[in-house]
Amino acid sequence: MRHPLRFLRRVGPLGMVGMVGLIIGTPLTFLAYPLVLGFTVITYVGVRLIGLDLPHWVVLSSLVTAVLGNALMIIVSGIAATRRYNWRIGVFALLNPLYWCLHAYAAWRALGQTIFSPHRWEKTPHGISEDYESTAHV
Repeated sequence: MRHPLRFLRRVGPLGMVGMVGLIIGTPLTFLAYPLVLGFTVITYVGVRLIGLDLPHWVVLSSLVTAVLGNALMIIVSGIAATRRYNWRIGVFALLNPLYWCLHAYAAWRALGQTIFSPHRWEKTPHGISEDYESTAHV
C-alpha cells in the first residue's frame, strides 16, 4: 500500500479495513499460534493455569474445533496440491502443522529482530542474476 489514500478511494473503507486486517492479522496469527497451542495442550492435560478453571465442555469443544480445523486445512491443501500437481505432492499437506510451527518460529524471530536489531535485513535471493554473489562454498 504505497499510496493509502488512493487505495482507500479505489476499494472503499471496508476494503481498506480488510486489507489492513489481512496484513496485520497474518503475522499476529502466527505469533499467537504457539501460545494458543500451548494453552490448549496444558488445559487439556488438566493443568490449572493462573487459577482458570474451564468447564469440561469448553475444553472439549475447543479441542474438537482445533482438530477439525487442522484436519480441514490439511484436506483443502492436499486437494489443491493434488489437483494442481499430483498426489505425490498433495501428500505433503500432512506436514501443514509443522509448516505452521515454522511460520510461528519465523514470526517470533522477525518480531525479535524488529525490536532488537531493526536495521537488519535477512534478504533471501530469488533467482540468480548477473550481480548475484553466492556466499555458499561448494
